[in-house]
Amino acid sequence: MQKAAIPGSNGVHVQSLQRALNASMNAGLLATGFYCPQTMRAVQAWQAKVGLPATGAFQFPAGGGMQGRDTPLRLTAADGKVPLWFDIATAEIGVEEIKGNGSSPRVLEYLQSLASHFKRFQWEAGMESDSTAWCACFVNWCLTQAGCPAGRDARAYHWKDYGIGLKETSRRLGAITVIKLNNADPGVTTSGCHVGFLAGWGPTTIKLLGGNQGVANKDKAKRTEGVTVSTFKVPANAQVLAYRWPATIRH
Repeated sequence: MQKAAIPGSNGVHVQSLQRALNASMNAGLLATGFYCPQTMRAVQAWQAKVGLPATGAFQFPAGGGMQGRDTPLRLTAADGKVPLWFDIATAEIGVEEIKGNGSSPRVLEYLQSLASHFKRFQWEAGMESDSTAWCACFVNWCLTQAGCPAGRDARAYHWKDYGIGLKETSRRLGAITVIKLNNADPGVTTSGCHVGFLAGWGPTTIKLLGGNQGVANKDKAKRTEGVTVSTFKVPANAQVLAYRWPATIRH
């Protein structure tokens, strides 16, 4: 059944819509999850921009994602250079795991975006704790919020086969980047791999915007994992296994 966002409706789907409108239309909406008059006007502006009737109602496809009818809610930002999933990921910076008892509700949302993986391996409990490695789930959540095809695996290593490959010479901001950490904690990842979105690079470094990355804190006891931009030395500390791009999106 398709979800619709209309004045007065509320929920995570409306919040996702608001974030997408902010990223693609600079709408300046508060992502409250409530379909307010300002959200309706932003939807109408987007509909007019892409040539749809400016009804102010937004229809989500049955498979999820951010599409209205057959027209994507812009998969790239206004300048055509920043993919929407990167903007969505940027808006998540600051989400962190909860230390000790309890789990971050937002991280659980990321994990649940790959529920099919956990069910396939009969490990539904993996979706119920933010102590589960969630970097791949964060990538998947951001991509599906932007209307891109979902991945099938919550393990970072397997994202080296997602979509289409990019050569190092054609890598670009937002590329799904799979790395193998030279000194990975086997208690966190058995493959030693990590996945995030390419946020920058230099001769011997890459920057990844991703989830399940260390959050700096002077107090070591309070350090946790969250959505951050982290720098990795290549090849000193990590090796790049793949740069990937959604097969349905022009690059």
